[in-house]
Amino acid sequence: MKRVVVFLFFLAAANVIAGDYIVIKYKNGKVQKIELKGKINNLASIEFYSSKENSKKEIAVSKKDNKLTAEMKTKSGKIAKQNREEDQFKIFEKQMKSQLKPTFEGMWKTNFGTLVIKIKGNKVLGLYKNGNGKIEGTLSEDGYTITGRWSEAPDYLPPKHAGKFIFKLSKTGASFKGKWGFGNEEPDSEWVGRKIK
Repeated sequence: MKRVVVFLFFLAAANVIAGDYIVIKYKNGKVQKIELKGKINNLASIEFYSSKENSKKEIAVSKKDNKLTAEMKTKSGKIAKQNREEDQFKIFEKQMKSQLKPTFEGMWKTNFGTLVIKIKGNKVLGLYKNGNGKIEGTLSEDGYTITGRWSEAPDYLPPKHAGKFIFKLSKTGASFKGKWGFGNEEPDSEWVGRKIK
């Protein structure tokens, strides 16, 4: 929050001017005296209105050592701080999203038992419980699709113990839907999973 400390000086010249008054000093050196209708000690706050900026600036007043000290909180300052906080939040959010981006890597509960997937670059390797099976595949550029081949014991060879598969990751990364097939057949049987780790 932009804070500008403004000093409003109380001058003990009440015998010259009937009431209390404040002196405003401008940056260009000009000085302006403003007579108050009440006692200066009774001031609680002062508001400044800018016709050019169409904004209001309010300050709270406190007295110490015969000086009125005021802390100004500008509307534009609040907005600037809010914008900075939003910018910082967006940067943080982007960093977190990149770290938390949905991924196939991890442990899955599937209709063929637990499946553990490791990814290096765009290469995918996975091991699953059913038939001591394994998958080898390629990850799509967007990270949401794996295409490749599965294989199982005893010989890990097509057409009975190997074939093609395709997995598609959900937007949240919590589950995938896939298809598998024997040998060189196009995948048409269901293979689904829910992430557990």
